Amino acid sequence: MAPPSGTYRLSLDGEVTLASGGDGGICLIDPRGSNIVYASYVYGEFYRSDQGGVLQQNLP
Repeated sequence: MAPPSGTYRLSLDGEVTLASGGDGGICLIDPRGSNIVYASYVYGEFYRSDQGGVLQQNLP
């Protein structure tokens, strides 16, 4: 069985949740609003989510 892939976030209360799926790359969680997540993917694609990593939109 393959290990789970993606980028995970660790909350202060110890909860671990998936912030971005796939092979992942660099991920940034906005310190002013933790539901805003920026993530990179293959070929230099970047995504933004306003829902903690769910429903990502491609950034130009």
